[in-house]
Amino acid sequence: MSKILLDTNLLLYAIDNNSPRQFQSQVILNANEYTLFTTSKNISELLCAATRGNQPILNVLDALRVVSHYYK
Repeated sequence: MSKILLDTNLLLYAIDNNSPRQFQSQVILNANEYTLFTTSKNISELLCAATRGNQPILNVLDALRVVSHYYK
């Protein structure tokens, strides 16, 4: 089984309903053929990127729920 370190952008694409890369990102995240890894830096970047700006991808509570999914 291949081991893959996830990039923050892949995580962002997977949760962004407006991203043209959302489907492809979700396929990678849900594939059973990979062992996926992330780092604390990826998680903090995801939180910042998903909740910043006037029209964030997610509100803070939803972003925390997404992050908690990666800490199984």
